[in-house]
Amino acid sequence: GIDQDCDGLSDYDADYDGYDSESYEGDDCDDADPETYPGAPDEYYDGIVNDCDAADEYDADGDGEDAIEYGGEDCDDANSEINPDMPETWYDGVDQDCDGIDDDQDSDGYGVDDDCDDLDAESFPGAEGLDENCDSTVDENVDGLSGDSGFGGVGLDGATGGGGASCGGTKTAATFAFFGLLGLGLGRRRRRD
Repeated sequence: GIDQDCDGLSDYDADYDGYDSESYEGDDCDDADPETYPGAPDEYYDGIVNDCDAADEYDADGDGEDAIEYGGEDCDDANSEINPDMPETWYDGVDQDCDGIDDDQDSDGYGVDDDCDDLDAESFPGAEGLDENCDSTVDENVDGLSGDSGFGGVGLDGATGGGGASCGGTKTAATFAFFGLLGLGLGRRRRRD
């Protein structure tokens, strides 16, 4: 600690940057480089810690999360309001929590544009159950059966189906046809007896 050369500078600051070496209870992490000292301008992502704060080398926005490109989880290292610890603001076009999802709140694989109930993961186009396919009718696929019951084009949901015995006829015509055939069958059976 003695200023032997009488220059008025610390003998523990070999690079003359104004900061004593860490080896002598100072805080200069590289006392051989005058460009490296606490608070020095630091270029992020270059692997050189000029400001003696290794924790922020890959965290340019200072939010405590390293950039995803350098092994961290921060998907936008220029904005401290975007990192894995932030709550998501849904449907704003910004992925605040860096999970890759911004418009699918129930995480069912369908965004708000395609999902009629984005708060219910069981409700999405193609789901089975009570109107879980978002078409405003009771589910037309119960236990693997199609919405067409095979009689008059009337499906299980009360809507008209596309096939069955109706061959494109109306519900009334198909019903009469069904009962007419049933009557013929019973009539023939009685004649044989």
